[in-house]
Amino acid sequence: MKIKQVCEQTGLTDRAIRYYIEEGLLSPAYTENYVGRRAYDFTEEDVVELENLATLRKFGFSIEQIRTLLKDPAESRLIIDDIVRDKKAALDSENETLQALEKLPYSTYTAAELADWLRLMNYKEKRPLPVEPDWDERLGNLI
Repeated sequence: MKIKQVCEQTGLTDRAIRYYIEEGLLSPAYTENYVGRRAYDFTEEDVVELENLATLRKFGFSIEQIRTLLKDPAESRLIIDDIVRDKKAALDSENETLQALEKLPYSTYTAAELADWLRLMNYKEKRPLPVEPDWDERLGNLI
């Protein structure tokens, strides 16, 4: 099966498939033309492997983590634990951002005003810093 057909079947781009090959995650058969361009011939097993790679990437596995899994499946639990920890940290950060935005009073802001409000709210919640007295008044009970 040619790369165009694999792209259509898997939903992956030509570039993504070639990247996985370059990274050594997949080794389909190929022939080279006179300018050195490789024409790949994918088997059904290659397509299944590409679908597996795409699924792992979707769930946050890095190329290096996938490479480790392919070499040593016994490392899978450690890798999964790392991904879970990283995803939880990212989620916590996103929740903090959402909470800060929800605390803003309904108003129209310039970019500078909005940045000041958010910066001050973030500092007050995480690391107290000296602030201008009028900002304490303006924030009121937001924090």
